[in-house]
Amino acid sequence: MLLGWAVPVPGGTPDSVQLPSESFEHFSAQPVSIAGDQARVIRGLVALDPDCAASSFLVDMNKLFERFVTERLRRALTGRLEVRSEPPVHLGEGKQVLMNPDLEFRRRRVTVYVGDIKYKLTGDAKARNADYYQLLAYTTAMNLDEGVLIYCLADGGRPSRSVSVRHAGKVLHTLALDLSGPPAQVAQEIELLADWIADASWTTVAERTHPRSDQAARKSVMSAGSLRRLAHS
Repeated sequence: MLLGWAVPVPGGTPDSVQLPSESFEHFSAQPVSIAGDQARVIRGLVALDPDCAASSFLVDMNKLFERFVTERLRRALTGRLEVRSEPPVHLGEGKQVLMNPDLEFRRRRVTVYVGDIKYKLTGDAKARNADYYQLLAYTTAMNLDEGVLIYCLADGGRPSRSVSVRHAGKVLHTLALDLSGPPAQVAQEIELLADWIADASWTTVAERTHPRSDQAARKSVMSAGSLRRLAHS
C-alpha cells in the first residue's frame, strides 16, 4: 500500500520528508491512502505550493499490523502470558514442514494458545478459508484445542466469532481490532483482546484437565466481563 504519511517540506528536495512522531507508535493515525488516487493528491499538492516537494513511500501493512499487535499484546499480557513471535513449529513427524505462527502464548514455559495476525478480511468481513486452514495446522501441530485469527476491523463489520472444526475437536476464533479511533480507544481494544486471550488460554487448560462437552459450561470458565465487552465492542 502506498501511504501519504510524508509531510511536504516547502523548498525541500524530493527526499525531504517529515514524519509525525506518533505515526508508528500510534498505528491508528489516519494515513492518506493514495494508492488509487495518486494523480488527484499530487495535483492538490502542486496547487497548494508549486515549489513544494513531497515524497510517498511503500509500507507493508501486513507486517506493520503484525508488529504493532505483537508488541502491544506483549505489553498488555506482561505477568500473565509470555508472547513469542513466529516460533518454529513442525507440522510433520521428524521435523517435517516447518511453520511459523505469528503468536505463541506460553504460561510457565508451556504453550497454551496460538494466534495468527492478518491485516485484511474479505470484502464481506469474513476470514479467508486459507487463514482457517493455516490456523488449523498450527493448533494441530501444537496440540491445542483452540486458536485465534486477529484482523484489522473492516468496513463490512466484525467477522463471525468462531468455527468448530468437524471431527477434529478444534475451535478457530476470529476477532477484529478497531484501530480507527483515538489512542485511548485503540489501547482499550488491545486490552480487551489481551484479556480475551488470557481467559481463553485458561479455558483450554481447564478443558484438558476436566473435559466438558456443553458450550455453556465451557464459557463459564472464562470471565463473563471480557466476553460481554468483546461481544458488544
